Amino acid sequence: MADQPYNQAPNLRELSEKGERIYGAIPANDIAAHEGQYVAIELDSGEHFFGETKEAAVESSRSNYPNKLVFIRRVGNIEKVSSLRSRTFIGGKNKPYARLF
Repeated sequence: MADQPYNQAPNLRELSEKGERIYGAIPANDIAAHEGQYVAIELDSGEHFFGETKEAAVESSRSNYPNKLVFIRRVGNIEKVSSLRSRTFIGGKNKPYARLF
């Protein structure tokens, strides 16, 4: 994924599956402590960043990974905390697909 040029559209299904796998590996006590918040996951390293809003989670991730694609979702049971639109990908700064959906 790191070598994929930004002018080539990523496979969103694969990225989403990878993001969900990484999310599933986050310790349960961290998930419980951040229920209803957002988590930004850098997909190559697996490092994750929590925030009260999507923007806060992304900003936290940008300090370590300014030009990387991050997977964002609500923390907890998606059906409980939000709609199906609770999963998002945000590209690095100055990238053609800054927000994929």
